[in-house]
Amino acid sequence: MGRDFEVSREKYSFAKLSGSGNYTHWALRMDSLLIREKLQGALGSIAHNKSEDALALIRLQLEDGPLTQIMHLRSAKEAWDKLKDLYNPGYAL
Repeated sequence: MGRDFEVSREKYSFAKLSGSGNYTHWALRMDSLLIREKLQGALGSIAHNKSEDALALIRLQLEDGPLTQIMHLRSAKEAWDKLKDLYNPGYAL
């Protein structure tokens, strides 16, 4: 069972790191949670912006499959467009 985090009245739950098998998805979600909590600087990262905040929220709401599809993207707009193209092609939203 994943651990629940309450962030700005939102709850995020994801599996704890169990080894190399789930490291990639755990790291993406943990990075997103750190961004949301304004703690990413503790890892030596540069300051983040609104797009990174939005990308963090998007990542935290994805299962492993869709998360893998956007893991290389660095902006919320890129992630949003990629997910739309994959799961809702031809429709506006």
